[in-house]
Amino acid sequence: EVKLAADAALDRVVAGALSGTGIPVVSEEDTASHATDPTGTAWIVDPLDGSYNFSRGLGPSMISVALWHAGAPVFGVLHEVDTARTWWGGPGIPSQGDDGPIAVSAEDAPTRCVVCTGFPSRFPVDDERAVHDYVRTIASFGKVRMLGSAAASLLRVARGSAEVYFERHIMLWDVAAGLAIV
Repeated sequence: EVKLAADAALDRVVAGALSGTGIPVVSEEDTASHATDPTGTAWIVDPLDGSYNFSRGLGPSMISVALWHAGAPVFGVLHEVDTARTWWGGPGIPSQGDDGPIAVSAEDAPTRCVVCTGFPSRFPVDDERAVHDYVRTIASFGKVRMLGSAAASLLRVARGSAEVYFERHIMLWDVAAGLAIV
């Protein structure tokens, strides 16, 4: 897994600002925070989802911040680093971005759906059964896309340009804000 100076720098800014709320912050970059119980109330932060994309100029990378309570999303914000565009929303809060409201796709036929997926660093690529099950699942969709950022993938679902996000062995900070917005 790629860790960059940008991950740490963004973590200092984002988690630092959120710490002033008095609500615990669980951040990918702060391993001590991982002991925080996310079934209470907590900020869930991935300061740079898609670090590898960022380091190589490959594609989307997102700043991801979510407020969780009782094990469920309350509110999420995603900021795309390359475009400086921002999206936000949550259950009962209409999802929108800098350009206005966004909505999920109404398409429900798997053969006409786009699935966004990926292989997180924890995926057991040497486990033939796991790889077979994974491929069997994604093969049922019309198109498969790997963006290199779970947050960016969930944003595509929230905006309706993809219908499904599927990834195994992913961490909460990778998906928290995107789940809130979806």
